[in-house]
Amino acid sequence: MTFELGSAGLKALNVLIFTVQNSGMNKDRVVLDKYALEEFLSDSGQKLSQATFTRGIKELVGAQIIARCLKQGDYFINPNFIFNGDRVAFTTAIEKQD
Repeated sequence: MTFELGSAGLKALNVLIFTVQNSGMNKDRVVLDKYALEEFLSDSGQKLSQATFTRGIKELVGAQIIARCLKQGDYFINPNFIFNGDRVAFTTAIEKQD
């Protein structure tokens, strides 16, 4: 997979990864809103404006890393990019198919 993300997209990707690690484990959806951004900024000490974050989210959607949900700020995670499920169940399912 090749993703051509700009600076805003890479910064939003950092927020996505942080959010998945801290609150989105074993879920196929993640909340990327101003509160997720604030939590990332307070933990990382980095600087990122809301406008840049919003542009970055649009880049992630365009690159098909995430997809919008019905609820604003909620996004589906592309499992081809970040597999965020139960790896034991996934492995068991593959073994049963053989």
